[in-house]
Amino acid sequence: MIEFRFRDTILDTPIFRPFVRGFAGKETDPSKALSSSAIGLWMARLGERAGFPHRLKPYCLRRDIATSLADAGVSQPQLLQILGHRKIETFQKHYQSTDMVVDVQATFLGFTSKSDIIKEIGKLCLRQDPNLPRSLTIDQKLQARNQPELQQLERQRNVLTQGLRAHFAKLKDGAATSEFAQRQNVIGQLYRERARAKKEHFQRVLREFHDTSDLNLMVSQLEGKNTLVGLRPPVNFVFEER
Repeated sequence: MIEFRFRDTILDTPIFRPFVRGFAGKETDPSKALSSSAIGLWMARLGERAGFPHRLKPYCLRRDIATSLADAGVSQPQLLQILGHRKIETFQKHYQSTDMVVDVQATFLGFTSKSDIIKEIGKLCLRQDPNLPRSLTIDQKLQARNQPELQQLERQRNVLTQGLRAHFAKLKDGAATSEFAQRQNVIGQLYRERARAKKEHFQRVLREFHDTSDLNLMVSQLEGKNTLVGLRPPVNFVFEER
């Protein structure tokens, strides 16, 4: 067990803390811990923006360390001790990497294998396509909102709003009525359903993009084209004789 030594003054300070507004602008809260749901939400957003096909969770950090240790040649007894497992089957079932690091295409086509390069690149970085969608376009947002469930909630909201306007000059004047409470519930449900619809539509757009890009990549590889074009600007070195 590795013991981390910290100053006594920061032993009660949370590691992950939310932002608060202070006199100097935004700053981290000195004592309040960031909730687990907030950490999960931010990691999921980072995973989506980075182009991960699966949901990125805090537990992925533990899994990444475990697979890196296994790739580095750490023995099974050491893995069990570090992870706190009793059986190696637990690691093989829940931690063993499912990514293929074997150059299957080279084996099939009879080329020289580049498995070592593939493995190292997979460890060092995540290739990100510059055309990766960052957010929904205006047309895609309209498509996400044109769902029957959302349209029905919008009609309910409009009907309740018209009913309140018929009896009160201002909507807040009817705050004590059941119609007002029902309208607020419908608005809350409408906001949640809109967020869900946009999220599902964006995930579908990302899946379609990755499926298309993977297909184009395989076709380019089979045709013998350079698949790195457009991913990184070329660097030219010129040596001039003095």
